[in-house]
Amino acid sequence: MNVTNLFNNVSLFLLTGRPPDVGETMPVSDMNNALQNMTDAMMRLMLPLFGLVFMCIFVKFILHFFGSRDYQSSSTIDSDIKKEEFEEKRNNKKTADEIKENIIKDIKEPELSEIEKFKLLISDCIAKISQLDITNEIKDNLNEALNKSINKMIEKNDEINIEKLKTFYIPELLKLIDKYEKLSLHKLSTNTIKTAKNQIIDTFVKFTDALNILQENHINKEATQASVAAQVLNDKLNLDGLVRSKFEDIKNEID
Repeated sequence: MNVTNLFNNVSLFLLTGRPPDVGETMPVSDMNNALQNMTDAMMRLMLPLFGLVFMCIFVKFILHFFGSRDYQSSSTIDSDIKKEEFEEKRNNKKTADEIKENIIKDIKEPELSEIEKFKLLISDCIAKISQLDITNEIKDNLNEALNKSINKMIEKNDEINIEKLKTFYIPELLKLIDKYEKLSLHKLSTNTIKTAKNQIIDTFVKFTDALNILQENHINKEATQASVAAQVLNDKLNLDGLVRSKFEDIKNEID
């Protein structure tokens, strides 16, 4: 049976609803109608199938697309979290290291007290004075006055004069020392330079005298306090009758 006969028999069956007789044929117009009906039927059958396939493909694409986005987003979030954790650990380690270094530094280099800093300032001043191109007498007198007066002020806890020296006098003295050194470096020795250097030296002498006055004030204060203490003790002895009178001394000498 060829294709034409097969198509003819199928068409007759679809149109009449019965099997075709042997040799029975279909008119051309009816055959065309049958072919059209068959095509329409196949299209009605295939369209839902194509639609279903398309929907499956579309859904699969959507799932893949958003799944990939979610994965990338999740990966990005995980990466950010890991990065933050790493930064936090690094910062914590850095903070811990800094604390450790500060502790070690505090142990190795304890913070100096204000008095110790003041002593270092005076030592620096004395060292610079010793390097000046001036007479040894002026240098020695100034350094000796610095040592003795400063030690006496520290001993007596003279906070007022210590503060004055620390905040004004010693810094100004160091400035003068630096200026004198710079003037001494000039190859030319003009009258202006000589006058300035002489004024600075004269200031050194006056500053030495001022330091000696401060030292003398403390010594005189000590002497006054000692005299007062002695007088208080004498008065107490006299009050308690524990001191011989002059008359008794004379009587004892005669006897």
